[in-house]
Amino acid sequence: MWLNRNFRQKQQRIVFSGYWRTMGFGLPAAMAAKLEQPEKQVVAIVGDGGLQMTLADLTTATRYGLDITVIVLNNGSLQMERDKIKVMDKKEVGVDLTNPDFIKIAEACGWNGFHVATDQELESVLESALKTKAPTLVDIQTSQAFFPETN
Repeated sequence: MWLNRNFRQKQQRIVFSGYWRTMGFGLPAAMAAKLEQPEKQVVAIVGDGGLQMTLADLTTATRYGLDITVIVLNNGSLQMERDKIKVMDKKEVGVDLTNPDFIKIAEACGWNGFHVATDQELESVLESALKTKAPTLVDIQTSQAFFPETN
């Protein structure tokens, strides 16, 4: 949903889970896209909560040799749920995550891993990751900024 609101593609096709904001959609959808069109570059941009729901699929992507890139926006929370709770002026419950080291998990599953800790690293790390011809995960530390719904 974040990507759909902010990214204006020029020569890309975007697939997202639509109205229901389905958590865990990104990695399996990227795998399906790569299986359908193996000649295309496939990138999934996922939240940390959504990725945690589908970590087992990292080994599936390895098994099938799927050259995909997964970019994880890692802020240690279910941010869209947190924002929804804030808009309703309710008490935040159950939105904080205890994240594993996504890079170590990816590498244990046969993936390449990249970590972005600062804004200055972002472009060069993404460039390197996108040039990698193997399953690749990029862990990007992000803030827990509040962005109320605008629809």
